[in-house]
Amino acid sequence: MALLEIIHLTGDVERRDLYKRQPMTIGSHSSNDLRIDEKGVEILHCRIFWNKDNWEAVAAGTAPIDLNGTPVQRAVLKSGDTLRFGTVDVRFHGGLTVEDSPAESIGIKPTSEEVIQAARQAEKQQKGSTPPKKPVPTAPRSDEDLMQSLELLAMDSKKSEAGGGRKKAVANEHFDVVEDEEENAPVRPSSKPRPGPVDESLDDLDSAELDGDSPSESGKSKLTSRLKEVVLTAPKRPGEQDPLKSPVVLGLAGICALLIVAGCAFYFTAFRRIAGTEFEMAKGLLNEGKYQQGEEALREFLQIFPKDVNAAEAELLIGLAKIDQKIGGGASQYAEGIQAIRDFVNLNADHKLFESMRPEIATRAGNAALGAAQLAGKKAPDVGEGLLTTATEAITLLTNYSPKDAQPTEKIGLIKDAMRASKLLIDKSRFNAEGTAAITQANTNKQPMEALRLRRELLARYPDFSNNSTFRDMLKTTMEVERSLVEAASPNTQAVVEEWPVTLPAPRTLMFHARSGTDQVSVNEVVWVLSKDCLYGVDTMTGLPVWRRVVGSDPAFFPVEEDKMPSLICYDSDHDEIVRVKRNTGELVWRQSLGDRVTGKPLIDEGKVYVSTVGGMLMKLDLDAGTILSTLKFSQPISGPAIIRQGAAPGQEPSDESHLVVVGDQDVIYTVTRSPLECSAVSYFAQKSQSVAAPLISVAEYVAFVENHSENSSTLHLIKLDGNKPTLVEVGSGQITGMVVDESVIRGSDLFVPSTIERVSAFSVSNTVGEPALTTGPTYQVQGATGSSIYLTTGPEKQVWMSSSALRRLQLTANAIQVDPKVEAIGLSSQPNQHQGVLLFNARRRPFTDAVTLTQTERDTLTSTWQLVAGARVIAVSSLAGEAPALLAVSESGAPFRVSAAELTQPGFQAQKPDLLPINRETSQPILACPLPDAQVAVVSGDPEPRIWVLNRLGQIERQGTLPASPQAAPARLGKRIVVPLAGRMHVARTGQGDNVIQDFQFPSGEAPPKWTQVLSVDDRTVVGVTDAGELLQIRLEAKNNLALISKQALPGPVIGKVVISGGRFAVACSTGDVQLFDATKLEPRGQRTLEVPASGAAYVTSAGVLVESGNENLLCLNPDAELTEKWTMKLPDSTLAGQPVEIDGHLVLAFRSGLVLHVSPQTGEIASEQQASGQLDSGPVQLGNSWFLMTWDGSLIPLSAPAK
Repeated sequence: MALLEIIHLTGDVERRDLYKRQPMTIGSHSSNDLRIDEKGVEILHCRIFWNKDNWEAVAAGTAPIDLNGTPVQRAVLKSGDTLRFGTVDVRFHGGLTVEDSPAESIGIKPTSEEVIQAARQAEKQQKGSTPPKKPVPTAPRSDEDLMQSLELLAMDSKKSEAGGGRKKAVANEHFDVVEDEEENAPVRPSSKPRPGPVDESLDDLDSAELDGDSPSESGKSKLTSRLKEVVLTAPKRPGEQDPLKSPVVLGLAGICALLIVAGCAFYFTAFRRIAGTEFEMAKGLLNEGKYQQGEEALREFLQIFPKDVNAAEAELLIGLAKIDQKIGGGASQYAEGIQAIRDFVNLNADHKLFESMRPEIATRAGNAALGAAQLAGKKAPDVGEGLLTTATEAITLLTNYSPKDAQPTEKIGLIKDAMRASKLLIDKSRFNAEGTAAITQANTNKQPMEALRLRRELLARYPDFSNNSTFRDMLKTTMEVERSLVEAASPNTQAVVEEWPVTLPAPRTLMFHARSGTDQVSVNEVVWVLSKDCLYGVDTMTGLPVWRRVVGSDPAFFPVEEDKMPSLICYDSDHDEIVRVKRNTGELVWRQSLGDRVTGKPLIDEGKVYVSTVGGMLMKLDLDAGTILSTLKFSQPISGPAIIRQGAAPGQEPSDESHLVVVGDQDVIYTVTRSPLECSAVSYFAQKSQSVAAPLISVAEYVAFVENHSENSSTLHLIKLDGNKPTLVEVGSGQITGMVVDESVIRGSDLFVPSTIERVSAFSVSNTVGEPALTTGPTYQVQGATGSSIYLTTGPEKQVWMSSSALRRLQLTANAIQVDPKVEAIGLSSQPNQHQGVLLFNARRRPFTDAVTLTQTERDTLTSTWQLVAGARVIAVSSLAGEAPALLAVSESGAPFRVSAAELTQPGFQAQKPDLLPINRETSQPILACPLPDAQVAVVSGDPEPRIWVLNRLGQIERQGTLPASPQAAPARLGKRIVVPLAGRMHVARTGQGDNVIQDFQFPSGEAPPKWTQVLSVDDRTVVGVTDAGELLQIRLEAKNNLALISKQALPGPVIGKVVISGGRFAVACSTGDVQLFDATKLEPRGQRTLEVPASGAAYVTSAGVLVESGNENLLCLNPDAELTEKWTMKLPDSTLAGQPVEIDGHLVLAFRSGLVLHVSPQTGEIASEQQASGQLDSGPVQLGNSWFLMTWDGSLIPLSAPAK
């Protein structure tokens, strides 16, 4: 007999028989034949069954079964095989089961005696000697009948003995009631105790019937009565017997009826229990997330129990299982799941249990929606969009199958939040894919700046992309592409050692100079100062000017000193040249044309000069000869270079190896080897375009630079070489308030960075191992700062001299920057400080002038010994005729100069100490002046103390007075009086006690008055005022001592340039392109013309006609007729007229601001000759006696000599 021996961990052993027609189930669920509720045992773990040849074990769940220590899914069992479930061992023993034992069918005899005998014989064998109860005796009807019955019993007894062994075995056998037919139907052993052997005799049945002790067995009692009747009744003859009343038939029928009733009871009980167990096991699989196994189990259930009460629910659960296979248990086939829900609804809409499934449908739709929404952001953009569409559809199903009065708003909110989050991730993924492709393409096309622009856009939207390995690799590729685009060349361009040709005489430069004593002796050392378009050398001890050199009005950097000669490296912005001059004399050593504007400060190192240009060129020049040895062409503008040295490893000496560093306009920094000049690496720093404005500064093995973020914020970066590699890494950074545009300074480990507005931030730099490379220190800001360039100079004991709105002495302490309360040299600093020993040389501009005042100051006491005003433009000149002609010139700084005709022809400097006008130092408006007769000049100043001064021919103040308001334009002569245009009126100034009060002309009230731009003196009683609204007003002094408006002319538009009266007429050029000619006395138009190309400069009345510049390209000469017809045209020489042209010696002399002077024919405009001045011109020819001179922008006077034949 086959059985299972179950061995527990405690040592307990139990046995279970196996039946061929009934599989044995093992699992953790209570419905299994063998329940083992331990970890690792599934609900239905294993089935053991007879396969018609052998016993076989099959894994019923997802996990394999452990057979003899080996995991298998299916195996044929042999005696001794051990199955392990958790800690329980199940050992299989082979053999024959109960069903296997040979047995014969019990035959049904036609005689009742045989049945009775067999029953009684079995009863005796079972009960032994127990006496049976005797039935109530019934007398036989005759002796013959009795004998016949006894003979029959005797014959039956012999037959019973022959088959007694089999009947006894059958009587004692234990077996379950099993339905005979129905092939393939599962049969389970009854859960009730197995029925024991029949232990009731016929006599017992008779006794029970007579006694009435078992009313429930009335059927059996009737059968017993019938049997007794057969035994005790005399037998009938064969022809007389009724077969239906035969005792044997009746007995067997009763027994069969009893067995059928009992079998049916057992069958229906066991069948229903098996069906329920199978259904619950299938549902358990679904609940465990084993949807496919659960679906198979439900289908098997429906196949076996199609009429079961759970069959209808099983049909629906199969549909739900199909849905769950798509969306449940970690599955993510949400689109198929939603389709499965629709199919389920369409298929089961009319099902009787469908309404009860609505919550299940809603739950699954909600789970599908949430799962699809969450998964969408993790997939590729196209797939993710599809999942979002699926989620939207699922929300509709969720809403439709949820109760109308209890909509799952919270669940829908979670789904929509997940959809929004996934949408962002999808957009991010798409943006990433598109951006990556675009960057790759840009690198392929060798467009690294475009690749970096695309990278910036990506990182601006998704900063975490910077940690993406793909992006890091693409950045390396971009850097290598950028490095490959740097073009190296060795032009070997020789420098020029001759000056630019100047054909006009050297100028006489008017400069104000003052000093506190005359005991200083020159030591032949100079400092230098830039003003207007000139560079001046000034004696350090006396303050007197030594030399003057024109370098252009837009210097790219302040001259850099070189001590070898000594010399200065400066920049000529007029010709885009690097120029080397001797420091003490200003003589040219060489000049090298670059063809482009320089950016940043040049670097002088080891006999070489390194210069950067706005076109992205780095040039290496020989210091001695000025030869361009080699160049590097970058793909973008770069900063000036700085030296970075190789850092020393711990315990080693610093290396002499060094590189150059230049910062690109945006994103990258370049590392350059010096010999040869090559770009060795490109490092990414992500700086924005034009964010690095201040020069780089070398700090030991570091380079510091400042990146500006806004007007109020910037960052100091400290970078170094990355070990032995040429790439750069940042080792420290510090935040700075304000914008940094001026150069930082360092002394020792103390780094000082100037920033707006008038602020200094201190930092500490260290290259000691274990210490931070950069430490932020204290900050100082000027109280009431108004804004100025900031120049710093370091000194001993952590002292710093700061030049901005004044010169201040600062000192760095442990946690603060302290300031000396004494200030000096008030004004706006214009250039870096210079120092020699304890002397500082500070240059500044006063608020009302562009001239530069250079001051020598003792740095500890902040006391000055001399000052020099350089580059002060002449604003008015009045000449004195006679035998000793002279002129009085007043500069914009308020300094008057008296120059004789003889002095005018002597080149050099006129650095005298005239009496400066007492101009309020808080005045920010430029002073204005006009010439008066007899070499006198009237000067006016504005708020906060508006005043007027009249200077005599000696430059001394002869008269002065106050003004009621600030002047809007230069004053004008009105006879012996002076009119000053004030806001909304024309005022006659009183400069003496005897002056009569003249009533002002005023604009009508109620409207905003126009602004005066110029006043023209017509005669002793008439002036013409010009306004910014394009109006000409003729104002006359009436007899009643008042100024009255006589006439008014409205022009087509505002006037361009200054208006000059010549020969009683003047011309105006309007911004509309109209040119008009007026009679000055009557203010009547004499001619008008509209130019095809609008005027670009003032119109002048000359002996040749009306001259006007058109479109910065042509100079037109118009006839003074009504239509102003064209007389001749001349091409402009890339410059504009500096002032009124004058006819001298039969030629019209045209002076241009570039310094070019042309002598042309008044009739044809043909150029007769040309001359070149030294410096930018600021006027046309001015007459002094019989000679003429020109004035320059920096306040120099140049004699106008006759041109060479």
